[in-house]
Amino acid sequence: MKLFFGKGKAVEKEIFEYLKLINSGKKIFVNSLLEYLKTNKRKELLNAGENVHSYESKADDTKRNIEHALYGKALLPEFRGDIMRLLERLDRLPNECQTILDMIGLQNLIIPGILKEQLIELIQVNALSVDEVISLIRDLFTNPKEVEKYAKKIDQLESQSDSKERELIRKIFSSKSIDKCDRLLLKELVIEIGSLSDNAEMISDMVTIINIKVKI
Repeated sequence: MKLFFGKGKAVEKEIFEYLKLINSGKKIFVNSLLEYLKTNKRKELLNAGENVHSYESKADDTKRNIEHALYGKALLPEFRGDIMRLLERLDRLPNECQTILDMIGLQNLIIPGILKEQLIELIQVNALSVDEVISLIRDLFTNPKEVEKYAKKIDQLESQSDSKERELIRKIFSSKSIDKCDRLLLKELVIEIGSLSDNAEMISDMVTIINIKVKI
């Protein structure tokens, strides 16, 4: 069974455009964050935050268009609520990216050298989880047989992220060179980055349920 039919195909295209906007914002987020870890240039990071916000605003506009179309009977009624909830959860990904950049840029948070390598690994794992979510949702509409494969990958990435978070937090609080106040800010940063894969796993669970319902 197809989720969209007739005029609903136009909505499907808008969902794919929505995913592209999320992906574009994610790329800026990752590249600017990795560059900051190399250079500590705060101004560039703040500029990147504004660019991510721009993509987030465009994504919000696209999401509203999709929601209006869904209420216009572009989707089988029994799936309308599921897709709306999926969009709401997806919207947290670009929001989270901007929050992370703001945490560093606005608070002028300097990342200690002893954390950088592990923090880069954490960023990469969580960025990959967003990539997998985008592929997962595309395949929900175009190739649902692949949904389970992506869901397993996302679950593995979330577990990797949890492990790396714990290692980083342990290192933050065991280091004598990190100020006590900075420890709390750095811990919060690590948790925020890890929330990307947490949200990815929640989205994956939602997509898996939708995919099962479609088969019934």
